[in-house]
Amino acid sequence: MARYTVDILDNNGQRIGFIPAPVSPSYRRRHNQATSFSFGVLLDHDVAPLLTYGTRCILRREGVERVAGTITRRDVSGQVMRIECITDEALLRDIVTPADWNYWAGWELGDAVRDLLMDFEIQARNTLEDWVAAIEKVDVDLTTMPGKVVLAKGSTGRYKSHGYITLQFDFGQISRYQMLRWSEDVGEQVRIKAQFRTSADGTSWGAWSQELQSVFPSEDGVALTGNERHIQVKMHLYTDNTSEKDANGVPTGYTPVLSGVEVIARKPGPVTEGVIEATPDVTIPAYRSENEDQKETYSFNRENALRILQTWCEDHGYEFRVDGQRRLYFGKDLGAVRQVVLRRTTNMDVKSLGDSADKLANVLHCYGAGDGPAQIRTILRDQDSIDVYGERLGTFDDSSADTLEKLIESGNKHLAKVAQPEPQFVAHHVPVHEFGEDIQLYDTVTVVDPKSGLVASVRILDEERQLTTSGEEVSLGLNCDLDNIIERIVKGRLPRPRPGGLPPE
Repeated sequence: MARYTVDILDNNGQRIGFIPAPVSPSYRRRHNQATSFSFGVLLDHDVAPLLTYGTRCILRREGVERVAGTITRRDVSGQVMRIECITDEALLRDIVTPADWNYWAGWELGDAVRDLLMDFEIQARNTLEDWVAAIEKVDVDLTTMPGKVVLAKGSTGRYKSHGYITLQFDFGQISRYQMLRWSEDVGEQVRIKAQFRTSADGTSWGAWSQELQSVFPSEDGVALTGNERHIQVKMHLYTDNTSEKDANGVPTGYTPVLSGVEVIARKPGPVTEGVIEATPDVTIPAYRSENEDQKETYSFNRENALRILQTWCEDHGYEFRVDGQRRLYFGKDLGAVRQVVLRRTTNMDVKSLGDSADKLANVLHCYGAGDGPAQIRTILRDQDSIDVYGERLGTFDDSSADTLEKLIESGNKHLAKVAQPEPQFVAHHVPVHEFGEDIQLYDTVTVVDPKSGLVASVRILDEERQLTTSGEEVSLGLNCDLDNIIERIVKGRLPRPRPGGLPPE
């Protein structure tokens, strides 16, 4: 019988307790998801007092880490305290972007993933109290439009041509300042520009930056530099028109309106970089006029990093996991090819769910090295697949292919993988103890379809295990999830039941 153990860690990752034989340990691992695991421990066990909410745990099988995470729930209703944990992928939920965040547009995917691991520190000033507390106010008016900053008027009733307000922020310990954004109402003859400077102690300040302006200040803003604790921001209001008459016929001119200022800094997040695969051929789509190909763009509105990473992986065919040291691993294929064959036996049940054509492509537009009109390109077709499924378009990029021959070679290899629907299976009562090697999430194994005799290489995308008194129960989702009917309804993959029940599949 498999041996499971549990390490109990402090916040620094140091082991402070050990459970050599947890009661009925179980876990689930699903591709690109935060999942759960649980185990029991006797209430009078020495480590029981250590198992409090938020404590870190690592569940090991035969000494090898299988899942790691933090305690979310304890059940002490019986003699055995049941501990429930969520895996460390959930830590990515603690990183939340600012509103209207387009920062990664045009980045290589791997670089964007690496930057995503940095947490955000955001401070804003946008109330009357904030403006009144500014450290410097010159020729600006804070009372005419409460909560906003406009130019002050001179003795003749005309707007001053220039005024400014200086705000100071204390960010404590950060890695770097990243962006200054502001909300404005401007026009052809009025504008707002910004300057900034930083200080370690709030007393001795560096030089002011040059005056900066943005076409889309509330989204793109302007770039900041430095990593010192304090930062000052000077917002300049300008007008070129001080003679236009107002509704009463009085010459006043125009004023820009400043509604809010936001400083965005970055700091270390809860997850660090493990191995992030280079992605030279995958770029986050640009936006606005830069998006010539009209590809789907990303604009995140206070979205967490787990959801963002899941979206990128789904759109570009990547996968990730977080280990017990809270390190992120990201790549095309995180598993290994195992010499394991799964087939229906008297003890193991392998069920074919059919196949999925979600990724099917039989007319492949291939792009190699180069840019624009000079980029090497070709179109490859799989006629056998087209005859059965019709034309299904797809794209393939290989920037390392600097000749047409190389592009055709790599393109045909990819086409062979995607020209046929992907078979899907679920396997229950998998006798992992009989295999010469262990298997786990993302690994590739071989399945023999019990009905058709089809032999297929499939990947483990869902893994569920539980140690019982009779042995280790293992279920696998092969090229699919292990969702039950209720989970699929909740996810919207099937219609909700009608009074007559679910329609037949």
